[in-house]
Amino acid sequence: MKKDANTPAANEPTAERGSQAIHRALQLLKCFSVERPTVSLTELTRQTGLTMPTVHRMVKALQSSGFLVQDSVTNRYSLGPAVMNLARVMMHRSANEDLVTAAMPHLEELRSITNETVGLHCPTAEARYCVAELVSRQPLRLSTGVGHTYELFIGATGHAILAFSKPDTVERVLTRLEHADRRDYPEFEIPTRKQIEAELATIRRQGYAMSLGEVVANATAVAAPILSDEGIAVAAVNVTGPADRWTRPLMEQHTSDLIKAARQISARLGYPE
Repeated sequence: MKKDANTPAANEPTAERGSQAIHRALQLLKCFSVERPTVSLTELTRQTGLTMPTVHRMVKALQSSGFLVQDSVTNRYSLGPAVMNLARVMMHRSANEDLVTAAMPHLEELRSITNETVGLHCPTAEARYCVAELVSRQPLRLSTGVGHTYELFIGATGHAILAFSKPDTVERVLTRLEHADRRDYPEFEIPTRKQIEAELATIRRQGYAMSLGEVVANATAVAAPILSDEGIAVAAVNVTGPADRWTRPLMEQHTSDLIKAARQISARLGYPE
């Protein structure tokens, strides 16, 4: 019988096989986004680079656990209620509730000033996720989506948080970056360790980070950290928009507004400047 190219060898350690299965399941879940909420089996196969039998097996396992659901008419898959349950746990932590309450007036003011989408992101051990977002009122606008998660080494918001993280966190993220498989991030421009270390130093000096099409093609963002009294980033505020409208000169024009908002949120959380 022909062996599936993606099937672990029989003598491979059980723990390693289990880790590979988890990694593949996460690969499948990462195929879904705000722009692509439904995906076919063929698309999942193409985007992950796994064989059709492997993808089909993983999808069925995710379905049985409620992480994926299938439309009976189109046969396309979308994220299931189990994902929402996990997001709800994350979103309803008291610290996040306090943060969103403190930040919301300043997010609204930033959106009014810039007329672009404004978001609030929190760090986890090695990533960041969106806890609140006010989408631009313009017809053409960008949206991350509440609950969406990104690596800390990707994008202005991740870099703004990472630049003001504890040294052990920075080292852990940079080590993760060095070992990252570029095939796992087909939509992102992954920086090298040397590039990101130089950028983090600049961000610490100027107090904000900027990205030009790094996360999403033809999209730009500027972000500033919300700092604790120890100078550690507890969150970050970002402003994102289309590159042809939310240009570098325009972003630089509003960096003082962004930094001011981040500091005001920090103060409302009880952290002195």
